[in-house]
Amino acid sequence: MRRWIKQISAMGLILTLLFSQVLAVSSEQAEMETSLYGEIGSIQVTYEPRKFESQGLVAQSKSAFLQLILEQMLAREETFTITYQGALKDVYSTFQKLLDEVYAIPSTRADAQDYLEFSCERLNVQISYNSTRCIFTFQISYFTNAEQETFVSKRVTEIIGELGVQTQSDLKKLEAVHQYICTHFKYDNSLTKYSAYEGLSSGNMVCQGYALLFYRLMRELNVPVRIISGLGNGAAHAWNIAKLNGMWYNVDETWDASATSGATASKRYFLKSMSDFINHTCDSKYADSAFLKEYPIASKSYDWDVSREWEPELSGVSEWHRSEIAALIQTELVPDALMQQYQAPITRAEFATLLVNLCEKAQGAAQGVLCPFLDVAGHPYQREIAAAWSLDITQGKTETQFKPNDVLTRQEAVKMLCTALETLEDITVPLTGYPSVPYSDQAKIGSWAMPYVSYATRHQIMNGNGSSFFPTKNLTREEGMAVVWRLSQQFSLLAA
Repeated sequence: MRRWIKQISAMGLILTLLFSQVLAVSSEQAEMETSLYGEIGSIQVTYEPRKFESQGLVAQSKSAFLQLILEQMLAREETFTITYQGALKDVYSTFQKLLDEVYAIPSTRADAQDYLEFSCERLNVQISYNSTRCIFTFQISYFTNAEQETFVSKRVTEIIGELGVQTQSDLKKLEAVHQYICTHFKYDNSLTKYSAYEGLSSGNMVCQGYALLFYRLMRELNVPVRIISGLGNGAAHAWNIAKLNGMWYNVDETWDASATSGATASKRYFLKSMSDFINHTCDSKYADSAFLKEYPIASKSYDWDVSREWEPELSGVSEWHRSEIAALIQTELVPDALMQQYQAPITRAEFATLLVNLCEKAQGAAQGVLCPFLDVAGHPYQREIAAAWSLDITQGKTETQFKPNDVLTRQEAVKMLCTALETLEDITVPLTGYPSVPYSDQAKIGSWAMPYVSYATRHQIMNGNGSSFFPTKNLTREEGMAVVWRLSQQFSLLAA
């Protein structure tokens, strides 16, 4: 684990935060680690009323300032200067708070946030300021460089491809990654390999590397995960927590890897409550009420005997859609990532995935999953988007762009529903001579969508709200799941 030595000395204002590790392994299967904690020294702030020129990168707002720091760190820049055009108090109180704000910036990148924090070995900042301008010069040492992180990204993509769980449930993703890590890596008894890179390149790493690799893989698979630092058997240690079915569970890949023998991974420290996560004590920042409110740890460890019988989390679902969505979830057609924020607009990729899963449940896996879209590589639903295209369920926005994260309108969704039905039932939706629709806003429905609106209305797959259809309104996740369920029931697509 990491040894944090914090030194702050005065050269105008020089602040240093050092990260290093001192580790040892016990004779038992559990890992024993030790650490030394330095103390923050005295701080002398020197105000410089003289004028000075901007240097390096320039930020005019706090958000831009933090974003610039993040971008430089993600690029593994070791020395960089950022000028903030404003008062020091607007962006700085302590170095630790500044770093925490950088690590907390929301990001879809799997190498940001916790991964970035636990990849930093030594950090130093020098600050010169006057009443209107501040110059921050950062010097950072990382456990990995940019080239090594490129290698990590490549191997993570390859591992996920080998596991083949991109569209499986979060439980299956967690199990697959846990199995892989526990059976492919050994603890580094030399106590020198702290990164996921060193683990992937040598097969050996300490707890920090295990936690980083697990974090990176789960983030790439869209499973919520954090890295936790604290004590294991009384010595400094790192592990993870992961979210499953609305609750957070403890995961210690290091200790389970140490206990694994043969081809099946130990689950002694996998998906555990705090009461069953023996000999682990998290650092205070992970034990305060604010953190636990945001990341509630399950009161009971995951029950493997009833692992397929859990009740889906339906908080936020409208009462009139609850039974439909609960039923659809039980068919295992719904990716875990969609079982939340039910009132959020559904994206093109998410709706296509629901329809592909329905088609494959009814007819078997789609064959030939290549597609012409250049903007879906690496997307969590890349395979499903390709399958939707090959099954003629949907087309791209252009010949080469699918726009997977664009939200879906109701008229776009109804066309996808009907084209999926055409694939499943070998029927053809009439594009001419179709009955009129009973909607007061039918003039707003695109001429290309009108045949599908008519067909879906007549077959009670997708109706309007009262007397209107609202063709250009965004379809919500809740509505998307409900209409897919109705499609399956109206045409007995999931009949045994």
